Amino acid sequence: MVVFLKKLKKILTSKLIFYIPKKCKIVHLGIDIDKNIFNPYFNNEPIEVIPTLSESINLFFLIKTILFILKKNYINNYYSSYIKFINPKVVFSTSDNFIYFYTISKNFDNLKTILIQNGRRSENLDIFSKIEPNNSYYVDYSFVFGESIGKKFSQYIKGPKISIGSFLNNHFYSFQKTSNKNLEDVFFISSWRSNLNGLFDKNGNSVEYDSYFSTYFLVIQFLIKWCTNNNKRLNICLSSLEDSNQRDLEIDFYKNISNITNYSLVQRKDRYSSYKLFNREGVFVFIDTTLGLEALARGKRTAALSILGYIMNWNDWKFGWPEKLPDYGPFWCNRIDIEYYSKILKFLFEVNERDWTEIRKKHISTIIDYDYKNKKLKKIIKNIL
Repeated sequence: MVVFLKKLKKILTSKLIFYIPKKCKIVHLGIDIDKNIFNPYFNNEPIEVIPTLSESINLFFLIKTILFILKKNYINNYYSSYIKFINPKVVFSTSDNFIYFYTISKNFDNLKTILIQNGRRSENLDIFSKIEPNNSYYVDYSFVFGESIGKKFSQYIKGPKISIGSFLNNHFYSFQKTSNKNLEDVFFISSWRSNLNGLFDKNGNSVEYDSYFSTYFLVIQFLIKWCTNNNKRLNICLSSLEDSNQRDLEIDFYKNISNITNYSLVQRKDRYSSYKLFNREGVFVFIDTTLGLEALARGKRTAALSILGYIMNWNDWKFGWPEKLPDYGPFWCNRIDIEYYSKILKFLFEVNERDWTEIRKKHISTIIDYDYKNKKLKKIIKNIL
């Protein structure tokens, strides 16, 4: 009865819809996507989206699987019923931490599955604290950031792993070299969030907000002082959308760190405007965000001050994980070391482009790749369809 009540609570708190989907070749399973971006990769075939149960529940398929609601696998039956009804040729997902997706290929003989990694992965607060090796986990084609994380996925999920870097970064990207001459701006890439309620580390400990974001106080105060002393402009690139109710809360968060006269705010106008940020000249700084890795993949001069893992005692939040890198590198640091942060920024502002390209590629080649216009993905899809 307790299990039933938990399942019932999940249903009652989700958005209920009634929709009969069309038969089609392509299905996306997971969080909502922009079909305008993905359609061209699938020969402009229509795409049906199956949302996760946390987003919405389709009453049409809930009714079809109501007899399974008391069973352990009723959620799997709900999704399977959805897929069977649409009868697609390809099911793809950008929710690479959605465990049900890994079971589809073994249960459907006449379709192919495609997984697209959509963010940096870890153990704490992420998929590798939840998933266990299972012989039924198989994906036909997994497109991952790099070789290192591909090997980590392969410990749990069978099937080929193809390194492409970030799908969206490849999609929006046009390569621009950055000269070290007349660089005046530092761009801090924020990944702020309003609360961490309900988040637990891999050992089951609740994540304390003050501890988690103490890293931001330390890094922002350092950047303000460094920029002032070196005649540079500090820009804080907000993570909240400009028209969201979170934006003002995020601005207040940074105001509490320092007076806003010490820096400029860069608004995030829409879901993808962050990628336009990389068209600007300067040095980028991040703590833990995927966008920082994407900046490196684009060739941007980028400092990874990955101290969150040190403060929270999470080794999997060190720069480059699961690649085993030293705590100190030419453009990264996993420790609290203000003097070394200064050395990193000095290096990034002064290094010539040729040397920067060589150093960057040497250290990130297995962490995050770059596949211009997602050519590898296009080739695979063309062969399937």
